[in-house]
Amino acid sequence: MDQVVEFLIKFDLQNLIAIAVMFWFFNKHLEKKFDKIDQRFDKIDQRFDKTDLRFEKIDHRFEKIELTLHDLDKRLYRMEGSIISKECCMLKDDRQIKQAE
Repeated sequence: MDQVVEFLIKFDLQNLIAIAVMFWFFNKHLEKKFDKIDQRFDKIDQRFDKTDLRFEKIDHRFEKIELTLHDLDKRLYRMEGSIISKECCMLKDDRQIKQAE
C-alpha cells in the first residue's frame, strides 16, 4: 500500500496530461485509418454487388436458353410424330429400316 501512495505522490499532473494528449492523438489517427479501411471495404462491397448482378443476369439468360431448348425439343418431337404418322414416310418402310441397320 505504501508503494501505491509513493507512486501517486511522484506522479504529477503534467505526466497525466501528457499521457492523455498522447492517447487522444493516437486515437484520432487510428480513427482516420479505420475510416479509410471502411471506405475500402465499401468499395469492395460495391464491386461484389456488381458481380452479383452480373451473375443474376447470366442465370436469367440460362433460364431463357433452357426454356428455348425445351420448346425446340417439343417441336422436334411433334415433327417426328407427324412425319412417322404419314403413310408415305420412308421411316415406316421396313426395307428402309433394314437398309439403315
